[in-house]
Amino acid sequence: MSSRLALFAVLLAAGCQAAAPAASPLPTWYGAAKGVYARNCTVCHKPGGAGPIDFTNYDAAKAALPTALADIASGRMPPWMPDPNCRHYQDERLMPPADVTVLQAWQTAGAPLGDPSEEPAAVTPTGDTSLPPTPDQQLQMPAPYTPSTAANDDYRCFLLGDALPTEQWMTASNVLPGASGLVHHVLIFMVFPEEVGALQALDDAEPGPGYTCFGGPGVAPTQTIAAWVPGATPQIMNADAAVRLPKGARLVMQVHYNLQGHTLAPDQSTLQMWLRPTAPQFMVRAMPVADLGLHLAAGDAHAQAELVTTNTGKTPWVIVSAAGHMHRLGTEIKVVSLAASGTETCLMDLPKWDFNWQQFYRFRTGEEVYVQPGEKVKMTCTWDNSASHQPVINGVQATPKDVWWGESTADEMCLSYLSIVEPYQPYVPTGADACKGFDACFAGCSGDMATCMLQCSKAAGSVCQRCVVQTMMQCTAEPPPGVPGCGPQAQAIITCLNDCAGQATGAQACVVSQCLGDLSAWSTCAKPVVAAGACDVQQKACGISLKSAP
Repeated sequence: MSSRLALFAVLLAAGCQAAAPAASPLPTWYGAAKGVYARNCTVCHKPGGAGPIDFTNYDAAKAALPTALADIASGRMPPWMPDPNCRHYQDERLMPPADVTVLQAWQTAGAPLGDPSEEPAAVTPTGDTSLPPTPDQQLQMPAPYTPSTAANDDYRCFLLGDALPTEQWMTASNVLPGASGLVHHVLIFMVFPEEVGALQALDDAEPGPGYTCFGGPGVAPTQTIAAWVPGATPQIMNADAAVRLPKGARLVMQVHYNLQGHTLAPDQSTLQMWLRPTAPQFMVRAMPVADLGLHLAAGDAHAQAELVTTNTGKTPWVIVSAAGHMHRLGTEIKVVSLAASGTETCLMDLPKWDFNWQQFYRFRTGEEVYVQPGEKVKMTCTWDNSASHQPVINGVQATPKDVWWGESTADEMCLSYLSIVEPYQPYVPTGADACKGFDACFAGCSGDMATCMLQCSKAAGSVCQRCVVQTMMQCTAEPPPGVPGCGPQAQAIITCLNDCAGQATGAQACVVSQCLGDLSAWSTCAKPVVAAGACDVQQKACGISLKSAP
């Protein structure tokens, strides 16, 4: 509803002369400005909100008006990162020019208060997620945890609640970080029923709340179902879609604490979930697209990486939202789909990357993007690793250095999550011994580590192969601090296997002819990483052992 403008008539009397004509209408707080703030700002700027200024309060809004207009003019506020020339999304935080004009006129008029009777009856905030105020389920870390000071980055996993008594369908989620200054990001994993025993063993083996879980929850396969990063808003599914949580599954919260420049404090973060009572028509899953092979040379003001991934399946990817993730050196991340006809469709373009404002961007209803089998998705990341763009830590600006893929804030990432919807299907247990026979096969294999790993996991079945390939590529690409990683070598294998999967001549023949060099390079790099124990948890999760690595 449009705000009404209060009319102030300035009457100038001079003896018996006629009154001067009325001045131009001037906006007041009640008649106009309060409505502008309510539409565009008070989702965050309210009592208890994320914003530092309460724009529901006249005195606070008047005092901050010059700063607010400057932030609006610069594009810093309202915080909305996507380029509208790419596409429009649900719940956009884009301020209409007419609302900016109202605030400018209110400032020119001296920010008058006006009469409460002028206030509109109701205002719908831009970007309001419109979730019911009370979640259906709220799960908190079992106890407060104070991050370890052994390193600048502490990765900790916490089991949330008990095993699910029935299948559930999550339609929305929200993560509330406890010690928000220390929390770099939060990931919520759903661990399938078959792996719950191994998950509990990991938690029991380490004293204190939770357990160390660098890179993931330590069991596989898993599914990422929710997340929080600075600036994130609640994640909401379409009306006919939900994330399935099978009976017997458990939820794990992985928290990355970054201690650089922050005061140590206990954290007890919380997951909120909104559920539906019946099975949905569609299921939602997050599909990560990651470039593990990135390298930023020290001093490079325009480092760039491009990754193309192909839909090698038999059904289309139906994409309904997108999110991007980089660290402090990022400047832009863009994701497009590439149709067989050559048509390029923009999924997300964040041209002014800001680590403090990250979220999922939901496509508008009816504007989902179909990536057919054989078609591609391209992700492009850009960074500034020059001296002037280094982070300031404890008052000192860092010196440029070579940077690779990694979980630490001082590392970098080129990562996007695409939300895919698929027809709902009942859950089918995979069995806890999916990799049965792998160890005997591996011990008798005569090839290099990567080739034997692929052959033996394939012989054990698709579930084992997915577990082994995914977890081993990840743990060698981003090992714990102090252990050299194999990100470029891992990414080369992933790219080659992905390209071969769609070859009409046969994937196996393609791997033999195209990927052997990449497999050998990864084996040479990964063998000392595995020997150092960096992948022990991942091996245990898949039920394998690479101790006898060729």
